[in-house]
Amino acid sequence: FGISTMERFMEKLADYVCWSLPLIALTFVACGLAIAMLSSDILRRIDVTDQVIDIVDREVKPLLKLVTGEEDNPMALMMVKMKVRGMMNTVIPQAKANLYAIGMAKLFVLEIGPLLTALLLCGRIGGSYAGKVATLQATAQNKLLRTLGIHPVLWTLVPSMIAALLAAPFLTVIGTVLALILGGIVGPKYGIGTTQNYMTEVRSSIFPDLRLRSFMPATGDGEVASRSLMEIWQTLDVR
Repeated sequence: FGISTMERFMEKLADYVCWSLPLIALTFVACGLAIAMLSSDILRRIDVTDQVIDIVDREVKPLLKLVTGEEDNPMALMMVKMKVRGMMNTVIPQAKANLYAIGMAKLFVLEIGPLLTALLLCGRIGGSYAGKVATLQATAQNKLLRTLGIHPVLWTLVPSMIAALLAAPFLTVIGTVLALILGGIVGPKYGIGTTQNYMTEVRSSIFPDLRLRSFMPATGDGEVASRSLMEIWQTLDVR
């Protein structure tokens, strides 16, 4: 085993995936928990209701005077404040939940996920490859390969590089999925939305609706309306 390029490639791929998977999983679990708890705690502590009410108190009072003609109408101002507070209590929790889900999805898919995998695989693969090359050099196997007409770089580097290129995305996907699942568990514990809403927003952030301009009908004012692929498929009469 290990004579052909495919055998050496499969050996390296199994080595990189199987031995690196527990390390990747534990790292993403720890990072996902830390970021989810930090984000949830920050969003839970943020409350702009009082600031908005103060702005309403300063800005709406002169308008009430202009509309009603009265110098001061505490009842009308109190009703306006109650209405604004009710709107804020309805809108802000949903906005926090959406912001939390979108932030977790974008952070791990675009930044933290690939970065963590790259850092861990650099140490894992770099150490393994350096040990392999040092062993070949110490036992004069490099000279034997040159005698047989095989370049040592092609013998060691090419299978390792191809295996690393395939293992990195696979490990990144597994780690990112673990971190996002933990985010859906931690967020509701802090009162940030629900797990179902979190999963829906994460899915929408990672896989946005495909828009096809060739199927966009013109509206009455001449503008073009956007339709998703699912809406277009539902309108087609497929037999």
